[in-house]
Amino acid sequence: MGKASYRVEIKSAKRSAVATGHKAKAVSDVIESPVEREYLRKAIAESEQLIELLEARQEGMADGKELSASAVKVKKKLAEKRPKLKSVRGILEQLAEGVAGVGVLAECVARIQELVSHIPS
Repeated sequence: MGKASYRVEIKSAKRSAVATGHKAKAVSDVIESPVEREYLRKAIAESEQLIELLEARQEGMADGKELSASAVKVKKKLAEKRPKLKSVRGILEQLAEGVAGVGVLAECVARIQELVSHIPS
């Protein structure tokens, strides 16, 4: 192969765009289904409720401020144009560990996890 030659092998390009060559650009418009948007909307609403619950109980929890900050981060990431769900899931796992002893908070985190699980990554 010469200088201008190249070889590309694509194993999977599901829900993505690929561009090759000099000054190539790839644009991908991912259109979510109405069902996915509804799960996302509900997850954002639940994250808002979680933030309120954590702020109300912040004083009595050892890591209250950190947990509240994590909940705000979840809401912010879910509200992005293209949410990075792997990151959201990781934060939710940490939140679940932090609120495990508080039933209402644990239930709220579990509901968000359930909603996010219905949205493809």
